[in-house]
Amino acid sequence: MELIQLFWVAIGVILFCLLLLISKVNIYITFSYKQDSQLIIVRIRFYGIQLLNKVIDLDEVENKDLWKNPFKGKSFIESLKYVDSLAHSVFETIGSLTIAARTFFERMHVHRLEWNTFFGTGDVSSTGIAAGGLWTIKGSLIGFAGTISTLECEPIISVLPNFQRKFIDSKFDCIVSIRIGQAMYALIKVIRKSSLKKEVYI
Repeated sequence: MELIQLFWVAIGVILFCLLLLISKVNIYITFSYKQDSQLIIVRIRFYGIQLLNKVIDLDEVENKDLWKNPFKGKSFIESLKYVDSLAHSVFETIGSLTIAARTFFERMHVHRLEWNTFFGTGDVSSTGIAAGGLWTIKGSLIGFAGTISTLECEPIISVLPNFQRKFIDSKFDCIVSIRIGQAMYALIKVIRKSSLKKEVYI
């Protein structure tokens, strides 16, 4: 009798583990950038249960000045150089994205992707050129996201320039999901690759 009970207990544990592995976790990410506040909000939910609700105030982290208005105190030429350097930096980051990161992204499903930006440099010409640069950056990032993950929504992006003021107000929202089993597989793959690299260098 005890053997039969143990058998059913084992079956139950196996079924529970299988259910857990094929279950999804939903990750909600919001990045809000304003003149007086920069916040990152991360929420993780599993079957409607909130496992994490983290709010990061970038004003409280080190080097917080890096998050302030990048156009503040810049001339027309300096603003153009900033947008150009930002675009190059983004493309270099995309190009150097590691296989480890790709392993996770390739298994993610994107259910919501919205990125709206309102801004101005205080100069008509530089605002117009900066707007073009931001459209290029956003389009490239959205396109890249579509190539390394599964987009299950229509991305919403906007760039609304203001030619009279010098400011930036941007908000990024996304919802992604990944199966726990796939996340574990990706983590194991990353660990294995890291171990192999260490053996090569030893």
